[in-house]
Formats: sequence, structure tokens, C-alpha cells
Amino acid sequence: PFSVTMEMAPSLFGDGLHLLRIGLMGDVIPVEERIPANLVFLIDVSGSMSHGDNKLPLVKFMLKQLVNVLRPSDTLGIVVYAGTDAVLLNPTPVNDKSAIIDGIDALSAGGSTAGAAGITTAYQLAAANMMEGGINRVILCTDGDFNVGLTGDSLIEMIEDYRDTGVSLSVFAFGTGNLNDQYMEQLADHGNGNYAYVDSQNEALHIIGDKLVSTLQIIAKDVKVQVEFNPANVLRYRLVGYENRLLNNEDFNDDTVDAAEIGAGHNVTAFYEVELADSLSADRISQCRFRYKQPDGDTSILITQDVFAEDTLDTFEEASADFRFAAAVVEYAEILRHSMHSEGAQFDVVASVASDSVNVDHPEALEFLDLVDIASGLWNQ
Repeated sequence: PFSVTMEMAPSLFGDGLHLLRIGLMGDVIPVEERIPANLVFLIDVSGSMSHGDNKLPLVKFMLKQLVNVLRPSDTLGIVVYAGTDAVLLNPTPVNDKSAIIDGIDALSAGGSTAGAAGITTAYQLAAANMMEGGINRVILCTDGDFNVGLTGDSLIEMIEDYRDTGVSLSVFAFGTGNLNDQYMEQLADHGNGNYAYVDSQNEALHIIGDKLVSTLQIIAKDVKVQVEFNPANVLRYRLVGYENRLLNNEDFNDDTVDAAEIGAGHNVTAFYEVELADSLSADRISQCRFRYKQPDGDTSILITQDVFAEDTLDTFEEASADFRFAAAVVEYAEILRHSMHSEGAQFDVVASVASDSVNVDHPEALEFLDLVDIASGLWNQ
């Protein structure tokens, strides 16, 4: 259900080091072939969501755009929460656009944040309108200010319980100030959904197209990756990021351990930073093992892919454009997190690599280059 891409080249951002890129790309399912979806939006209408155009007004914009790209057979419901929770719109077929738009227009903010009660109501609404053999998902839109009600591990346990009934959870975060980014992502991880931060109308449109509608249908579940390096060729290695996704080694072969889902068209990229031995043997550099289950399966399928010394490119410039652009993004993240592995704030190098790697007219490339420029200016203040 997904393709695997592996590529290894010298790192431009670490003296004497190499980068190993592992990429997964889910098969694309045409919109007309996607199974129907039962979506229940859980909208935070607490007082903090009224502060700025990048919170509730942006949520309303995103929902209205979404109505235009969902299929007529899909249903959309809205639950709101502040001091209390309420069903604003029962799951309604998307072809009844006027009723849905009226519900969106009725959204207004005010009150404290009883998030857990709202999540319970949204899950109950989704379960009551369960589409057998379809997509059933709660989508939380919030600025992350969960200050009343069930929180922490208790909330996560509840999300996992509902997940096991077949209703997943995605989380979209808006605004700044109250946002607990790590916690919001954790909720989505445990709910077998995806997480995204929305800061503009352009990002909302991108998320609707690439992170919601196109990836709604799960094509592989409990996807795990295990990488084993050959000590004869690899002196040291580290996984860059993904600290909140790590599993114990023994969990890889344990089919009872929950892992990530891949939706149609969903892509995942991970980098390892590697120090190679001075003299490489003809044997492999690493073996990557992948386990996944069919969407309705309980037993995982194992596939393996090797990287040999002869597969390693001689220079960073020989790597694919995708590799080089992704490496620039990774280094940018390393700088922002003040990583001990980052060799200074090389914003100019990051921008140069990124602009040389992709079509700079691409909206995401332009946005990334703008972010690099902004960060560079703030860094030097």
C-alpha cells in the first residue's frame, strides 16, 4: 500500500557525517474511489478562540472550504465546547450545503474550556452515525487551552478507548499563546489521526487538500520501522527527531503494540545521521524492516530493504532534490531547537540548499524560505 525510498549521501551540515533518508509514500486513491466519511468537527469556542483572525475565523474559513471538496455521500457534524458542550449540527450529508454553512456561520466564541466533555460528545455523535466500512473521525480544532475537565493521561486513555471502537481523532491547532503543540500532537497520535498547525488561509487550504481529505482513507495501520546498522561499517548513528514516536526494540514484532497509520497519499520522511567507518566493507550499511497491517487486519506483514556501501553517493550534490530539500528543513529544525548536533545557525546555507533543490515558485518552498528569513532576523536581534 506504500512505496519505500531510501537514499544515503554525505551531510552538508555535519563534518564527516552522512545522512540516510527513509521515505514512505502512501498510494493515492482517487477522490471518486474513496470510501464515504463521517466527520464530526469538535470546535473550541472558548474565549481564547476569539482573540485574533487566526483562530475561530480561520476555523470557519477552513470548514467552508472543506464543504466544497468533500463528496456528497460524506456527512459533517459540529460539536462546540466552552464552559459547556453542545451539538451545533447533527451529521448532515454534504450535499445539504446550506444547512452546514448555516451551522458554520453560527459559531461564536466565549467561556472557559471544558475540552474533555466536548470530546466525549463528539465521539458519541460520531459513533451514533457510524458508517460501517467507511471513515469515522472526530476532528478537534482548538488553540490548545484545555483548562477545565479531564486532562493528561486520563484524556489520552479515553481517546484510546474510542479509537478501538473505530472512531479516530485528528487535531488542528490554531493561534499562539495558549497552544501546547506537543500535547495536541500526542492526542492525535493516540487517536490514530494526524496533527497540523494552521496559521493562515493558505495553510488551511493546503491542509484540506494534503492532510485531511486526501489522507482520510487509511491504507495501512500500525506501521513500524526498525533500522539495524552494520557495526562493521557504521561507528555511530542517531535518529533526527521523532523522540515522541520511539518504540522499544521488542515492540517491533509485537502485533499488539499500537503504531502509526498511513493514509492514501500520505508521505513520511525520517533522517538518520551516521558516522561511517574509514574503510567500508562490501556488506550492507543498514537493513530497514517495515511492518504494517491491512486496514482490517490483525497480523502484520514484514518487508525489508537494504542499503549497501555501493548505494552511498559520493557528494551531497548528487542526492535527489527531495533529499536535499528535506535535509535543509531538518537542519532548520535542528537550529530552532538549539540542538547540540547543529553546527551553528547556518540560515544562509539552509536557504541556499532549499532554493537550489526545488522550484522556488512552489508555495510550500516559498513559505519555507520566508520562515528561514524570519528566523534568521529574529536570531540576530
